[in-house]
Amino acid sequence: MQDLIQYQCPSCQASITQRSNESILFVCDQCNHLIDKSNKVFEFKQDDTKKIYTNVLQLGDIYKHNDIEFLLTGVIVKSEVSDPHAIWTEYVFTNPEYSNIYLSDYNGHWNIIEYEEEELPNWQPKDAVNGVIYKEDYYTLFHQYKIDILYAAGEFNFDFLLDGGKRAFEFINPPGLILVEYDEKTKTNTRFFSTYLYRSEVNQNLKRKVKLPRRIGIVGSQPFKYDIHLPNFRIASVILIGLFLCLQFTYKYIYPDLSLNKAVVNTSIDNSNELHIPNIKIPYDHAIMDIEIECDQLDNDWAALQFALINDGNGEEKYFDMEAEHYHGYEGGESWSEGSRSASGSVTRLDKGNYHFEIKPMQQAGVTPKEFEIKIGVYKASWSIFWTLTILLVIINIVLQMMMGKFEADKWGEDYFTTSDT
Repeated sequence: MQDLIQYQCPSCQASITQRSNESILFVCDQCNHLIDKSNKVFEFKQDDTKKIYTNVLQLGDIYKHNDIEFLLTGVIVKSEVSDPHAIWTEYVFTNPEYSNIYLSDYNGHWNIIEYEEEELPNWQPKDAVNGVIYKEDYYTLFHQYKIDILYAAGEFNFDFLLDGGKRAFEFINPPGLILVEYDEKTKTNTRFFSTYLYRSEVNQNLKRKVKLPRRIGIVGSQPFKYDIHLPNFRIASVILIGLFLCLQFTYKYIYPDLSLNKAVVNTSIDNSNELHIPNIKIPYDHAIMDIEIECDQLDNDWAALQFALINDGNGEEKYFDMEAEHYHGYEGGESWSEGSRSASGSVTRLDKGNYHFEIKPMQQAGVTPKEFEIKIGVYKASWSIFWTLTILLVIINIVLQMMMGKFEADKWGEDYFTTSDT
């Protein structure tokens, strides 16, 4: 970047800093006059109250784009003619060997804007409803307005005043935006390509780190908060569920479900004794054992079994209880019931080997003995894992769709096509 040049404003004698040899217009921040390279002075009416919109970045800041450094030489505050509250700031970055780039700040939303040399041939405002195609992607019309220039500072290598009064059309395909500025006097258009930037991306490329303002609201080029293309995510979810299902059936084929044993336990067994179920053989490691108990004779009482599963090879023991209870009656002329005459449970991560069960029965005091039927099975692949993953993916898709729907509804909620300047 070149050295700074200081000279006096020919109107008020205030000091003006020149940062670029390519500049053709300068704004005196004391008298607000425009000065060209020949020191000719032009009247420039601007709103000094809008200077506060230029306080985020400073003239002389450096921004790196595509590994090229650009110097902030000028700043312009613009608004919409029909909506004076729609105010944004354009920071003009220059490099003598490249076209300008512009950082636009609107309510804490940043876009980097680049000039596209080719006009849209024979394009007219009436064509805006058809959208535009850029690099084979379709951009939808989002907003249109007339440009008003409120304030400017620094120096410029173009006549920024010519932007005033132009009609602007924004076409979006987030995070991209095509900006078409149409000059009604010359019937020509100027096209720019804009990309939405997060604050971290802006600061990453600024040489001087700046505390950037927080975002307010939603803008057209703003992408959904999560970098997810929902149609592709849904397709990926379906493929993933299909893979889960194939894996499940593959496991079922390689490690088939086995019914190992059935037994009947009478609760009249003395608690000092135990029922033994021997010769339980598990044919593969990391197996899951299902145990189901059922007692059809429960009638306003309960019964339980205490299990000890013992590995015959290493003596490792696993203990658990299973209980069934069933109660019923009449109240207010209506019947009711609660509980269940059966119960089930699982023991996971069992090693391959031979096992046996030691079982102690218990029951409610003062009731007749009952019989429990016990079913024991073992398997490798759990359908509960498949259904858990499937339901989780479905829920994620539903939540993301709802969030995206609200995001888009908020973005498009304002009527952008009722401006008085169309």
